[in-house]
Formats: sequence, C-alpha cells, structure tokens
Amino acid sequence: MALSNRDRIGKMFEVMAPALDDFIATVIGAEDPALGAGWVKLVQAKDVKNGAPATKVYDPLDQHMQLRMLSENITGQYRQGWYPFNDVLSRTQQSYASELRDVRNSWAHNGSFTDDDAYRALDTAERLLVAVNAPEAAAAVKGIRLNLRRVTADRDDKRTLKAAAGVSPDSAGLRPWREVLQPHEDVATGNFQASEFAADLYKVATGAADQGKDY
Repeated sequence: MALSNRDRIGKMFEVMAPALDDFIATVIGAEDPALGAGWVKLVQAKDVKNGAPATKVYDPLDQHMQLRMLSENITGQYRQGWYPFNDVLSRTQQSYASELRDVRNSWAHNGSFTDDDAYRALDTAERLLVAVNAPEAAAAVKGIRLNLRRVTADRDDKRTLKAAAGVSPDSAGLRPWREVLQPHEDVATGNFQASEFAADLYKVATGAADQGKDY
C-alpha cells in the first residue's frame, strides 16, 4: 500500500523523537546533571505556572515537548539567563524547530499535506537532525524525503506521457497524410487488384517499371 504524506510525516516524527531526546538531555545535563534525564520537568514547571494541571503526564519522547524545548524560552524561565541551546544551535537551526512545531500541530489534528508541504517538512527535519548531530536519524529522514521525490517524479512523468499520447495530428497543427500525399485514384476509390498493385510496387523497387505509367 502506498504511503500517504501523513504517513511520511508520522514516520519522520518517529525517527526524530529518540534523537531529539538524546540531544536535549545532553545539552541540559552538561550544565545541570540532575535535570539531564528529566528535562521535561522544565516544560511542566512552565505549564503549571501558566495554570496547567500538575497531574498532566510529560513524555520525553513526545515530539511536541521536544520542539517546545528547542523553540521556547523554557530554560530562561527556570534560571534567569540560562539559554544552553544558543551555544549549540544557530538562530536558523532553532527556527527549524519552530517550523516543525507547526507541522506537528497540523499532523496531530489530522491536517493534510501536499507533496510540497511534506517535502519541505522532511527537508527541515533532516536539517535539524544534522544540526543536533544525529546522522543516522538524518539519513533515515533523507530516505523518506527521497522516496517522496521519486514518487512525485514518477507521477509527473506518467502525466506527461499520458498528455503526449493524447495529442492528435490535428491538435498538433499537422495536416492529415492524405492531404499531403494524395493516393492514386484507383487506390483512393478501392478500384484496383491487390496482386497487380503489389507487382507494380515490385517493378518500382527494382527499376523495371514503365516510366510513363502513373502509380
């Protein structure tokens, strides 16, 4: 069964989750080892401060939590002036997380994705994974992206061939061959003996035909 673009986006997030969890835990743990493995507590603390229930479960493999961590000022609210991701990700690379966060929201709410939308999301995810030093995950997402490009190219080729096969001489501006090269009257009307016609063609081919005869 062919993959839909929603399927491709879903697989992309599955690949990203472990890689982003490792990256976030490593960066946070480098400055605060106690928070390394439990970095989701930072997101929870911000949400509780803003009125969210304290009983809500936070999963470190939840892509929404991960992308929030990379795109919101969460660490700075926990400890003033603490922005560890600024040291390892450029503004452009952090913007990848913001873009993918919108993609994640659309995907989670059963949004549809055009080929162009899906290709861009896959390309952005691949770039983010390269930035967080997750080459294997980046290669896996690249495989999904190249598959989409191949499927799209095959579909475009089939459309082109179908359109080309449907072109008639009239539609292409060409005159019918009978108007360009008119057949002999006997041939046009069907008043000829096939055996005589074949024999005459043989004579023409061998140079033995009567030069004065109209074939």
